[in-house]
Amino acid sequence: MQIAELIEQKITEGKAVLSGLDAMRERSGMAINVTYYVHEDVDSARRKIHKWQLTCKDILISGFGETHRYVTEFVDTITAKDTGFNFKREFEREMNHGLSVLESISESLQLGLEGIVATSEEKAKGITPPLVFISHAELDKEFANEIVTLLEFIGVKDILCTSVDGYRIPLGCDIIEYLRETFNKYNLFVIILHTHNYYTRPVCLNEMGAAWALKTKYFSVLAPDFDFSEMTGVVNDRDVAIKIGAADCESRLNQLKKELVDFFSLPEPNENRWPHYRNKFLSNCLKFKVSKPSNKSSEVAKEETKTSPLIVLSSNFRLFEDGDGCYPFQIDVKFASQDEDIYFKSIILSNDHRYVELDGYGAKNDILHLNKYLKPNVLDIEYSKNANYNDLVGEKYQSSPIYVEDHKLAKKALETMSFHGIIGLMRQMDGYEDFEVEGWELCVSYNINDRLTIPLKVVMV
Repeated sequence: MQIAELIEQKITEGKAVLSGLDAMRERSGMAINVTYYVHEDVDSARRKIHKWQLTCKDILISGFGETHRYVTEFVDTITAKDTGFNFKREFEREMNHGLSVLESISESLQLGLEGIVATSEEKAKGITPPLVFISHAELDKEFANEIVTLLEFIGVKDILCTSVDGYRIPLGCDIIEYLRETFNKYNLFVIILHTHNYYTRPVCLNEMGAAWALKTKYFSVLAPDFDFSEMTGVVNDRDVAIKIGAADCESRLNQLKKELVDFFSLPEPNENRWPHYRNKFLSNCLKFKVSKPSNKSSEVAKEETKTSPLIVLSSNFRLFEDGDGCYPFQIDVKFASQDEDIYFKSIILSNDHRYVELDGYGAKNDILHLNKYLKPNVLDIEYSKNANYNDLVGEKYQSSPIYVEDHKLAKKALETMSFHGIIGLMRQMDGYEDFEVEGWELCVSYNINDRLTIPLKVVMV
């Protein structure tokens, strides 16, 4: 059985252990407002938890090695202390923490964040079809077009380039959402066009970060006036880069051609014609020179070009019409970290219309603090198919909550957070406007002063 299957099995067993804690019997005690439990039940629960933890630890060590961060992260969850009072609450906290780590590891393995890639057999079956994605700034579309022309000669047909006709994102698609799906669905070969324009575009830097975090294959092409020393993002490897105009650019292009031929299992292009197309490409690209960003303070420029260590791979915001102006919601956000540990501080749901009343606060406001979340598979039901959905959500937030504040997402890891709640609509008869489905966003605060704003596209269910 593969490591991913073993981890999924232990997740299922862990949930059963967690659910079994509800059977712990209470007994009377002398202290007021303190819950005591029957000794036999406490000992039985402790043995089951300890056995589950040791087995999980052994599986992680056998699969990744004793010093791997997955092992240390899981061992860190074994922290409950015997206070002699509310054992059940302590056991639940410890089990939820351990399950959260295993589920994060499982998702990371599924998306290849640890370099676990599909086998050649899976690729042959088309499970992860190959695709070249050209990451570039819109202002550099002529540069991107030259790359596409060269790829066409090599024989590459599966290309995504947002500014070149024939390879654009389909009409009517949300660009950001389409790119996120592309990073998840395909075995990507990312070609990054490094220019001064590129480093002033947050979307481009996020694309670069996603390529790095998801361990995709990539190759960098530097404009004639862009130096290696200016590669300040997470992708800054000179060994997989072409500097237009450099003495070794011909040999580097030969290397790129070979990697693409191998990646797509293509026949070798006409070797007699290759030097002609290669040199024509280099000659055409020598004209792409862009002046550096205009004079701004160094702090402002630094802030604009900063690559966030926290990446949003996908987001989904669903609103349900529940009658009487109540809108239950579910927000699922898939995060990935890059080159450092992420410690969440707060996540706030906001709207720029102040007439919305957010349930549980009893006043007009435009923000809601999302203090805790569930793993996406905790409920395993669809809202519209179960009349007791809100009650079930409430029960799960009592038994299986994960708190946002100080929650750790280890570097190069991935986690999906699922938030639930109710938005109340102020009545139109009282002078308020109709409910607005636009203008929603999440503001994520993490580490010390870092922030990330996530625009949300509402789907009414």
